Amino acid sequence: SLQMRIPGHDRFCVLLCQLDQRARSFQSQVTKFQNEVTSFQQKVQTNSFLTADRAESEQNRLAREEQRLNKEQQNIEQLRAQLAQDIMSENQMLNKQFRDSVDSYLKDFNADHRYQLILTHIDGDQVLYSDPSMDITKQVVAGLNARMGVNTAKSVEPKTPVASESDE
Repeated sequence: SLQMRIPGHDRFCVLLCQLDQRARSFQSQVTKFQNEVTSFQQKVQTNSFLTADRAESEQNRLAREEQRLNKEQQNIEQLRAQLAQDIMSENQMLNKQFRDSVDSYLKDFNADHRYQLILTHIDGDQVLYSDPSMDITKQVVAGLNARMGVNTAKSVEPKTPVASESDE
């Protein structure tokens, strides 16, 4: 298989870990808040507050905490959406770079015009059948890996072109 180092991958992993850690911290804060609300409701029901001012003060504090937690949840969701957008953009850029690299390599690979057509054969493509002897995937992958400086454990023997050679 084609091996390549994906630039920015480590950065996204760090950001995902930070987002996950922040979400877990937020969940812990929500649980604590829910316990405080339950405690407050029990105190109101049993008239455990010494004064009405103390009850109102506690109710105001809980309302502020609820607002803060709601804002934190919005921030986390915005960060999650932004990170997903960044990953999608990065993925599109990497796919384009990969395609450009493959195209460039195939131009060099076919400089002698041995092939009139080189098709991709990926699940879901339009190639319904092809003779296995026409498959140059291993050659192309080995060439791309060599171009990118990736060491592979096994060498790939080049195939000689068969039915797809140019008639020139």
